[in-house]
Amino acid sequence: ILSDGAKWPNSALAVLAKLPEQISPSTIQLIIELDKQIAAMDGESQHKLGIGIVAVLGRCHDSAASAYLQEIYEKYPERRGHIAMALTQNPTGDNYALLVQSLPILEGAFAQQVLVSLARIDQAPDKPEAYRQVILRGLKLGDNGGQNAVKVLEKWTGKQLTQPDDKWDVALAAWQKWFAETYPNEPEAKLPVESADNKWTYDELFTYLTSPEGSHGIVESGAKVFAKAQCINCHRFGVRGEGIGPDLTTVSRRFQKKEILESILFPSHVISDQYASKTVLTTDGRSITGLVAQQPDGSLVVLQTNGQKAAVAAEDVDKTLPSKISAMPEGLLNTMSLEDIANLFAFLNQLPDANIAGHSAPTVGSKQ
Repeated sequence: ILSDGAKWPNSALAVLAKLPEQISPSTIQLIIELDKQIAAMDGESQHKLGIGIVAVLGRCHDSAASAYLQEIYEKYPERRGHIAMALTQNPTGDNYALLVQSLPILEGAFAQQVLVSLARIDQAPDKPEAYRQVILRGLKLGDNGGQNAVKVLEKWTGKQLTQPDDKWDVALAAWQKWFAETYPNEPEAKLPVESADNKWTYDELFTYLTSPEGSHGIVESGAKVFAKAQCINCHRFGVRGEGIGPDLTTVSRRFQKKEILESILFPSHVISDQYASKTVLTTDGRSITGLVAQQPDGSLVVLQTNGQKAAVAAEDVDKTLPSKISAMPEGLLNTMSLEDIANLFAFLNQLPDANIAGHSAPTVGSKQ
């Protein structure tokens, strides 16, 4: 049944449910091959089977199974919540790093389970963004898991900032203060706030983009929106655009739709180290903030939030300071209709052919 599971997904799912915790290497490989077969299928039965496969591979504590889960975590953004949940059953080694990496995208039960798992492991990350994300997950979970975030922070730091019987909101407020004092150059550990100037709210746009109407835009029209919205001035997609900001050629294969939307609406909420803005102070008293690229002759080119580039000669640079404000401007979607936004996401969701993607210009860093 598992061999022909792509044809009989419901029967295959029933078989998976009856498998023991410890299964043979050959059965694990059979399950992995089945997952590869159904990866491109969109049916509800295949979707449920994929969730069942991930759960079985997570619980069997096998290195090949873990390696495959790590592989598809990177390959399929929309499956990451279920994969992270599965890896909590074996949360050590490389799986631990992936669980920490998954924090920004997790919500609800997924976030709760990962936080519970992280609080049990005698290991702590060395980058401040992980601590910030735990605080943010706790704030978002609130009464439904905020205290789990507090336990992770106490485990990681060996500190207890409040009394054991204090509510999660009191405890997380103390951890927000601790984060701001410990990492003053990092973005604050606060949930993003909707701007009153924005035409659309996050919930409005996400609901539309995941609806039947909003999830089927026109690629060709989206390419025009990409240029009209000035995305092309900073970002490269295939052979289009500039390579100063993150390359968006394969953005839909690296991030969930909600992550892309959040990065547009709240550009300063999560900033990659490679694309963190800086403020350049010049010897003649000017202050220029944006993405900074150093040229071979030592001069600097600063991409500002208005899309304009400012060149500063090496001898004119007084000092360069970190900035918590993204070089990407807010309000980029304010001039667009819902149809425009759907078309833009359809454009970003396509994958240029290998030749076009392969000619993308190098970017300054390249996490995103």
